[in-house]
Amino acid sequence: MISIQNTVNNEINISLNHYIVNSIQLFKYNQYELYNYIKNKFNENPLVFIYEDKIPISNISQQQVDSHHIVDDILSHFRCTLHKHDQLTMEFILHSLNSKGFLEEQPYEIASYTGSSLNRVEELINQLQSYENRGIGTFNMVDFLKFQLKNKGFYNEKLFTLFSSHLNEINQHSFRFLEDSNVNEVEFKEYIDLITTHCNLTPLEADETLNISPDASILYGKNGLQVIIHDYLSGDISYEPLLTDDHHSFNAELEKFKTEYDELISILNARKIYLTQVISIIANVQYDYLTGKSNFLHALDQTDLTEHTKLSPATISRLLCNKYVATPRGTIPIKKLLSKKYHENLSVSYIKYLIQNITGFEALSDNKISKHLAEIGISISRRTVNKYKNQILGNNKRTSPKP
Repeated sequence: MISIQNTVNNEINISLNHYIVNSIQLFKYNQYELYNYIKNKFNENPLVFIYEDKIPISNISQQQVDSHHIVDDILSHFRCTLHKHDQLTMEFILHSLNSKGFLEEQPYEIASYTGSSLNRVEELINQLQSYENRGIGTFNMVDFLKFQLKNKGFYNEKLFTLFSSHLNEINQHSFRFLEDSNVNEVEFKEYIDLITTHCNLTPLEADETLNISPDASILYGKNGLQVIIHDYLSGDISYEPLLTDDHHSFNAELEKFKTEYDELISILNARKIYLTQVISIIANVQYDYLTGKSNFLHALDQTDLTEHTKLSPATISRLLCNKYVATPRGTIPIKKLLSKKYHENLSVSYIKYLIQNITGFEALSDNKISKHLAEIGISISRRTVNKYKNQILGNNKRTSPKP
């Protein structure tokens, strides 16, 4: 396979000089961080010009006041109140919200992908839910109603448990389930009225939107795979040369600005080429999953990406760090599209998929699950079954159903 490094050097004449080596950190930047980096370079270099009118309005929301984009306010708040790693974890949590403001990712999965502890992830989710007491980040409608009732001082555990466990009967105006509960029907109906009067059904109102822009997009069309890198500003930078004169120090300063411009363009082009290549490999390998033809990932990890691209493991790690990609399955972290190899061509994702599809796997012993998998030709130890089973169940903690 042709080395990407050679492709970059040959096609755009990038020289990995001292500046670029020191600026390799730029590969870690997500779209928001890259935008700010370029803006800062623009402010520092008087000969760099940016065609800002070409930037999509939706991607400069950090500089706009738009009350409908509640996530911008949330991001601004937590960037001021959280440490760097917690900020990244909170952004992951925000990317895991659906359009109604419910959290679709389980805490243990967020912990796994962000490197945070499960307890810390749960603390951050609680902080998000408490933001303006809006309940953003609750798991479903029932969880959100419970959150509101507690905040308003109306929560009654017995009555609420009856309510949440018999929604279908209540919808059909049938209250026979109260006969064995020692709860008066009039009292229960008054509690239902209290819920309907004082509670909303979703954290986000109809006119509010989650304005989280992905770092890239994966598109499958008639012309095949297309990967789009959303590196706004980087393609709209130009250099404005000035006439030189005989003053040596003046010309030296101009040359310095020109060198800084050339190096900026080089590193931005390198980032785009590398990121496009990495995401293209992922998109091809995970085609079935991303297009909904399967519910598990094929084996592909950072070591595989290193072998395919000839990039260093450190560069691959930086390119995947804290970045999100828009796919037919929604906007998800790029790292979430990777799964380690379990054995031969089988991925860990596939093994977990098989375990989840064993009827009543939650109650089965690890040994029985191991034997069941052996019957279909997959040898897996009881200890490994226990590990994957606990990951699926969220480390044995109760997980809320998705709305």
